[in-house]
Amino acid sequence: MSGGRVAFGSLGLASGPSQIGRIRFSARGLAPVETGPIYLGDEVPRHSWLKLARLSINGTAVNPVSPTFSLRPGQRANVSATLHYASYWVAASMLLGATVTWGDPRARFWDLGALVTPVLDGERAVSLSFTAPAKPGRYYLAFAFQAEGAVSNIMSGTNWSYRNDVWGDGNDVASYPDSVFERGIAEGRIAHRILRSKGGYTQSWLPMTAVRLRVGQAY
Repeated sequence: MSGGRVAFGSLGLASGPSQIGRIRFSARGLAPVETGPIYLGDEVPRHSWLKLARLSINGTAVNPVSPTFSLRPGQRANVSATLHYASYWVAASMLLGATVTWGDPRARFWDLGALVTPVLDGERAVSLSFTAPAKPGRYYLAFAFQAEGAVSNIMSGTNWSYRNDVWGDGNDVASYPDSVFERGIAEGRIAHRILRSKGGYTQSWLPMTAVRLRVGQAY
């Protein structure tokens, strides 16, 4: 150790079943230092995707393969989910968020924190709560992640390089038709337009999955 820096002649890492771990450094007389979560696998996925591994709403288990849940208008919903994902980005700020398909999309999204990247077989436990809309109908709760500076960038379809989030231009995640959310449920990603500072709108892929919400007895 010299000048507050430590040099290691060699360092070996082994991955466990999850392939995600932390490195902890300790030395006599010094407080231990631990890294954030890191990927210990040796393979990077070809594309990114996001799927539900487990889901519970108001204490009731929901099938994660075909997630559908019924709510009364105005009913409170407490959601606990385990998300399964792959991310190929090597060096980026990878953020996870959620949104719903009613109300003002600028105010109805959740920042669920950063994800480990790259990762081939990652998991993240999340929880959130919301109140079902007063109007009966078919709605969705969507989860998505992307390499952006803020979750609002993801949900508005605006790249961090643009000067501000642009909403209501047809690529807000919450504004997509049912068919897009159904594709997210089936495939774990959707085709998505992103507004960038250079080049304007460009086509990309958004890792996304969703939960069908049926509000009112008729749905």
